[in-house]
Amino acid sequence: MATRTAAPTRRPPGAVDPDDAVMLRAAELAAWAQRHARIIITAAVVVLLTVGGFLYYRMYQASRAERAAAQFLTVAQTALGSPGAQGRAELESFIRRYDGTREADEARVMLAGMYLQENQPRQALTPLRAVTGDADSPLWYQGQMLLGAALNRDGKRAEAVQAYLRAADRAALEYQRNEALNEAALVREQANDWRGAAELYRRMLQDAEKGSLDESVLQMRLAEAEARASAPAAQPAPGAK
Repeated sequence: MATRTAAPTRRPPGAVDPDDAVMLRAAELAAWAQRHARIIITAAVVVLLTVGGFLYYRMYQASRAERAAAQFLTVAQTALGSPGAQGRAELESFIRRYDGTREADEARVMLAGMYLQENQPRQALTPLRAVTGDADSPLWYQGQMLLGAALNRDGKRAEAVQAYLRAADRAALEYQRNEALNEAALVREQANDWRGAAELYRRMLQDAEKGSLDESVLQMRLAEAEARASAPAAQPAPGAK
């Protein structure tokens, strides 16, 4: 039986060999790169500068945070040993140098505490508002509680209540939430807003353990607040809520 021989495949007229197509494409790319060399070089430089700048910034921030952590203990000890204007000046200088670090917020909280000890609550507001203005600060709750205390002592009871309620709403732990609500209730009592205080005691009772001492104390406080709220002479202070 005769064997068939496969006929050679004929390439259509005008077809380009695959190897030639690759080389042609490479030549086109080389020609394009040569024509746009300035653009390519500029783009490469921009990328390198951007990446380099980002890495430098990260290294600088890490180094700055390390310096802040190393120096804060010394500054804190110096400030505690030098109460008054000198101690505050040490903390303020540290805050300016290391603003944006955790240690700077710690210095702000410490500075505010010094102002409160010296019965200058209004001066404590600026550093505390800087701390509480950053919702991601690990010292946010502590700063918010001190802010409530400073506002209350400055006679701004309505703002103090709001500061404590914000702390309660964002508290990570139950005891922190109850601590903030309790402070808010006490401020409302000081303002003769007994209805507002009773509302907060009810809220705390929801978290209290059944049969516990805390529950008994809250029930007594709630009963007193409700009794005072229903008394004819009870007049809530304007804006206390």
